Amino acid sequence: MESTTQKHSHPNYMMIGLMLVILTACEVGVVFLPIVQWPFLLLFGAAKALLIMAFFMHLKFDARIYVILFALPFPLAVLMMLIQFMS
Repeated sequence: MESTTQKHSHPNYMMIGLMLVILTACEVGVVFLPIVQWPFLLLFGAAKALLIMAFFMHLKFDARIYVILFALPFPLAVLMMLIQFMS
């Protein structure tokens, strides 16, 4: 009887943690720049959320239906934030 589970290698959690620290530092740095901040903060926050979901929640290795279920609310959240900022 064959097993249907697939083996995957463990991701480099130190590198992922370093990427999260760098993204956080970019967020903090953007706050001090004299520019419109919210698009950059939204972008960095989404990148951090995707990294966390992909590796720490193991969505990268799960079935695609779970990825779709977690990814579906993102466009709606972005749309709601854009509407809020434009009003």
